[in-house]
Amino acid sequence: ILALGMFPFMLQRKKFRDEAEKAMALQTQQRELAPKSGAAAAVEGVPTPLPSVAVGSTPSFLEGIASGKGKTKAATTGAAGNSGLNRAVGGGPAGVGPKMRQFHWDVMVDTAGTIWESDHMADDDSEIDVAALFPDLEEALAVAAPKPASKTAGAAEKAKPKQVTMVEPKRSQNICIMLAQFGRKPFSDIVKAVNELDVDAIGLSGVTALLDFVPEESERAMIDEYIANGGQMDMLGKAEKYVISVSEVPMLKQRLMAMNVKCTFGDDLTHLEEDIELVIAATAEVQGSTRFPKLLKLVLQLGNALNEGSAKGGAQGFKISNLMKLAQTKTNHGTTLLAYLVSSMEKLNPDMLQLEHEFPSTKESARKSGTQMTTDFKKLERGVTLVENVIKIGLGQGDNRCTNTLSFASTLSHLHSSLPIMSHTLHTRP
Repeated sequence: ILALGMFPFMLQRKKFRDEAEKAMALQTQQRELAPKSGAAAAVEGVPTPLPSVAVGSTPSFLEGIASGKGKTKAATTGAAGNSGLNRAVGGGPAGVGPKMRQFHWDVMVDTAGTIWESDHMADDDSEIDVAALFPDLEEALAVAAPKPASKTAGAAEKAKPKQVTMVEPKRSQNICIMLAQFGRKPFSDIVKAVNELDVDAIGLSGVTALLDFVPEESERAMIDEYIANGGQMDMLGKAEKYVISVSEVPMLKQRLMAMNVKCTFGDDLTHLEEDIELVIAATAEVQGSTRFPKLLKLVLQLGNALNEGSAKGGAQGFKISNLMKLAQTKTNHGTTLLAYLVSSMEKLNPDMLQLEHEFPSTKESARKSGTQMTTDFKKLERGVTLVENVIKIGLGQGDNRCTNTLSFASTLSHLHSSLPIMSHTLHTRP
């Protein structure tokens, strides 16, 4: 009902407030000029200009406001109502009751000539029981008190010791990234796998990663000095703990390289054997061909005819690689000597053109590099020697943890004896 009564005034709020401020200023001026004992009478006698508001349905209401009737009673009622509200929601004196969420309204300093001092307000002596009307007001609108900071947690955080890091920051970060591939596997399991040359425990990727981050002597020296001076292992960073853990493995780098050989030797050997077998097959095809010697003789005769009278004429033979020059020598007709030779054979000896059917393996064999195969062979040979030395030195020092690799070493020894045969094949192929 109160909201409906105020609704017409809210529509002209700005105009009303401007005129009300003028009236308040005039009343203040009159109050200051009047004697203190007659202040109320002075205020009563000051005419209050009101805004022109047309509300046809409430003429008596507006007349009451304009005449200022019931001002004292309404003011008393309003004060009483406010005090009751303050008691209900914890208002009033500072520090009394819970803090509530604020209702951001515009407080009127002077209510003279407003609805708050109308006849309707003055005639209503009842006081609203806010507590009874809104029993859950505190629960719904009270501001929760901030939780005090835990002194224990703060003290613990301040007292928490800082990790000790000695490895170069960038390298430390890379070591931690590398270790992530091992998941939650403890360093002790990694060390055990390396000591036993157990590739299955960490995999080829793990072996390769550890090879990339073998601890440096300077890193181990710094950590040893820290511990010798009373430093605690628990305070070391993850990279530092990794360094000190894997450094306990004797011949760490050699063991990791031996594990890498163990992982890759089988595939590398198979690929090299396939390449060598392909070269041997191509060599046999060339040596067993009946048309190829005839082609070489024809090229020899053609070359001698072209080189007659020169130092290169009258040759008894030429290097097989010189056949490639047939495609580099030009004729007067703009074609190559190779095209001229093929054209002539098509007319006089077409059977020679069936030569390609005698060489089914040569095309693929030509893609193989003798230099690369020799390099791959030497790599296998070094790998065999490395594994044998790691096992031999370990056993000589009483370290029997790599005995599960003895069967692999035995296989390598057997293959080692066959490697010279492979080497001979590589160096004697046509």
